[in-house]
Amino acid sequence: MTLIQKIINIIKEISSCKAINKYSAVKLREKKKGIGIENALFYRLSYSKINSTKDGIAAKCNLINNTTFKRQSYDEKESNIPIKTYELLLDLITTLYNDECINSDNIHRFVGVDGSYNLDEDFLINLNLGLYDIFNCVPLDLTSFGADLRNNEISAFKQTITKHRDKFKNCIFVCDRLYHCYDLLDFLQSNGFQFIVRAKGTANPLDNTIPLNKSKVNPVNFKYATNLRPHLRIIRSKFTHTKIVPIFKKKRKTGVHKLKVLSDYVLITNLKNNDIYTDDFIFNAYKKRWNIELFFKFIKNNFKFNEIINNIEIDQKKMYICEMIMSYITKIIEYDYWLLNKPPSNIIKKYNKKTKETTNVTATIKINESQLVKGIFDEILYDLIKGTLKYEEYIKFCKIYIKITKNELNRKCTRIARSPYKKWSLHGLNRASKMIKVINAIRLNKVPKLTKELQLIAKTIIDINGKEYG
Repeated sequence: MTLIQKIINIIKEISSCKAINKYSAVKLREKKKGIGIENALFYRLSYSKINSTKDGIAAKCNLINNTTFKRQSYDEKESNIPIKTYELLLDLITTLYNDECINSDNIHRFVGVDGSYNLDEDFLINLNLGLYDIFNCVPLDLTSFGADLRNNEISAFKQTITKHRDKFKNCIFVCDRLYHCYDLLDFLQSNGFQFIVRAKGTANPLDNTIPLNKSKVNPVNFKYATNLRPHLRIIRSKFTHTKIVPIFKKKRKTGVHKLKVLSDYVLITNLKNNDIYTDDFIFNAYKKRWNIELFFKFIKNNFKFNEIINNIEIDQKKMYICEMIMSYITKIIEYDYWLLNKPPSNIIKKYNKKTKETTNVTATIKINESQLVKGIFDEILYDLIKGTLKYEEYIKFCKIYIKITKNELNRKCTRIARSPYKKWSLHGLNRASKMIKVINAIRLNKVPKLTKELQLIAKTIIDINGKEYG
């Protein structure tokens, strides 16, 4: 049985009146001349697509079925499908993906943790917490905490893993600097959770190889540090990278500084087994954390995630579950495609503008997921839910909508937006001005006069335009 047929069978099992009525207060019936349950499911799943409208989806259903039902009729029918049905559908599709598409003997899953914000219909900023399998690139949990927990991701994280303790008992959480909090680290350690957290600074108070100076740590953190130190391992980066800093004169770019910089990040982990979890493995796991950022980008570009149109809590939960269901279906189709087709060559040609020469470089090979999920919504979702998708049509769909992208391995793009109203534009300008201050201070031997923040940046600079420093 093919993977696509297994998805069809799961949807068929979930969408029967008998299955739905187990959890529904309103007992549903299938009427020959009424709106079928498959149409109601299609109506809800399709509405999770960005820029889709309920009237447009209702019109599509009517066109396919040669009916004239109003949008309100589809709304009423779908509202009688309980959220438990969508949760079961997500669980079954997740299980299918885990059983068929993950070829790993690891008992642990590395889970990236991060928050993202969106607006509700009252223009309030809502916190959403995502937990994401960073090695297999699938979402594990996506929850909205509303406006009450804005700027309090740590509390949201604690609530999530406490509520779903069994679900995350074999997970290793991978977090950025925001989660470097003594209280959180103590919470994770005391509850038996494993973690990799990037430190905000040097993490010396948590390093068991460095004497703990009580005068430099506040009393509460000193108590936490004393309890945590025997269980933690501090890993300090020894890698260097090249950084380009633009030079501007009268708002015109006149040149660049080329810096060799020591990576400044420190990782805190309670994975003490150096034989299994080497330093390089821990660093690689932390780098994979970036995949959760790519996931948020994916759902913001393809689903109604950025703006919550309806403030009704159950509708929000259904929307998030539908977004995760569609994400898993996309991943399963991707996996199925690679089973049926050989991967293309991972070598691409790179043109150098200065030397005007072309060289072969190694590239990453990926499927354009945005193109694929758009095709699923537009072309095969209805037949998938209805159970009428023929295998020949599915293969034809894959040939048309699956596009392969190749990018140079380890390619880096500066995270700066050109638009002045976007936050990364401001971050980029701020970083550039700071780096120019640091470079000038180094050249004039005035580093001690810099702020503490800029002095720390200065310590990481090894080389400026080929001249060694530090």
